[in-house]
Amino acid sequence: LNIIQHNCNHSYTATEHLRINIQSHDIHISLLQEPYYLKDKIIGFSITDTIIQHHTKPRAAIIAHSKSFDIFPTYISRDIIAVHITTQTINCYLFSVYAPPHDDIDITITNIRQLISQYHPTPVLIGGDFNAKNIVWGGERTDSRGSELALFIISSDLYPLNSPTSPPAFQSSNGHSWIDLTLTSSTLLREITNWTVLDELTGSDHRYIFFQAYKTNTTTRKKLTQAGQLKLLDTLSTDTWFINTQTIPITSRTHLAYIINIFYTKIRTLYNKFCKAVQNSKNQTPWWNPQLDSERKRVRALRRRYQRAPPSLRHIYKESYLAAQKEYKKNIKKAKTHSWQSFCNQVSRTNIFTLPYKLALNKIKKPILIPPIQKPDNTYTSSLQESVETILQAQFPQDQPSEHTPEQVRIKHQTHTPPNTTNDVPFTLSELTHTIQYIRTRITPGTDNITSSLVKNIFSIYPLLMLNIYNACLTYSHYPQEWKESRVILLPKPNKPPHL
Repeated sequence: LNIIQHNCNHSYTATEHLRINIQSHDIHISLLQEPYYLKDKIIGFSITDTIIQHHTKPRAAIIAHSKSFDIFPTYISRDIIAVHITTQTINCYLFSVYAPPHDDIDITITNIRQLISQYHPTPVLIGGDFNAKNIVWGGERTDSRGSELALFIISSDLYPLNSPTSPPAFQSSNGHSWIDLTLTSSTLLREITNWTVLDELTGSDHRYIFFQAYKTNTTTRKKLTQAGQLKLLDTLSTDTWFINTQTIPITSRTHLAYIINIFYTKIRTLYNKFCKAVQNSKNQTPWWNPQLDSERKRVRALRRRYQRAPPSLRHIYKESYLAAQKEYKKNIKKAKTHSWQSFCNQVSRTNIFTLPYKLALNKIKKPILIPPIQKPDNTYTSSLQESVETILQAQFPQDQPSEHTPEQVRIKHQTHTPPNTTNDVPFTLSELTHTIQYIRTRITPGTDNITSSLVKNIFSIYPLLMLNIYNACLTYSHYPQEWKESRVILLPKPNKPPHL
């Protein structure tokens, strides 16, 4: 996981710079303090990002830029956000923390201590602006907040990734300090690598802290492209099992189940062979261009020269740096305006009922974040798995025969009694051709990932095999297990309370 930690200083300019670096450094998660927000909502990020924030004037946030892991919010306040990150190989809690300089830091420490105790023994990773100074993590003096924070770190078996030799993460014209900290459980320490303070323009007084957690690969989403589907069908057309099986009579339900199992096994094998990994979009900032990239490097070089200059020459280099930075910001504004005008002109020439229309009516599909769900006993779920199970139990309750009414008992008995009627005649090839021909194209595939387009193409290659399978299902009253599995997609309603 590539993680970036940053205090945006309530600046939209800092948000814009952050998005550029999220793209260039392939960031999966951002731990933010003092983010820019409008009407209590953090803005400026991609519509595909998952933003976890407090509903009122947030001072901390966690933003997920990837779908390669599961994320579950476990604690949300203005100043502390905690989430549970899980994959097949990852299991930890992430915190984003802001401790206001004029508030009692003991309140923040107490809250974090309680959460760590609640999450034990799962390791935690904390990124935050604590506004606390201590020579242990950098600087030349220790204040009372730094002493209190250091005692908490020791007592909680945490380890600061900062070191006295690391560059200051806060730097302004009035000075610099080491108040942005990254803390981790000792059991997670070996999984953290490449912790560094980046030398990038941020649009904020704070610099980026970048690090990587876990070397193992996260789950990669895959998709069967049109080219991949053509390769799959080409391989399928020469498969000897399909060729030989299409005319073999199916003599029993067991034989039918065997054929369907081989059918799906071969399709899954070819699907996994020819599908490709889905890459995250790299064009989240369409106004960014090579000219701005070169100018950013130049401004960054001027800033380094100013910071390293001897006192007698510093004011000269400072003026040069500030002038270049002012011009750089002006060019960014021009590039954004030109990009927006080009986008509007392009949309008006093609179809106005696309992205602008969906944005205006709030019809954009945003990432689904499953929160803690209120259960019937008024307690809340404590994990993603428990939330999912609670939702499924509410939407698809288990059948309880002991609770059936007499009418339900009668209906159940009736459905289990075979009707005394003539059996249906077998399907004809023309009937099956007509049915498959009119399957809707834009429907979501099930857990087998077989799309309607793939069904139509497989049928065009092996019509007799599919006809044989369907007629055998009819003859032996068999409904394959593969057809009983479905993928449940949640469609959350806006402003819906957390109970079911």
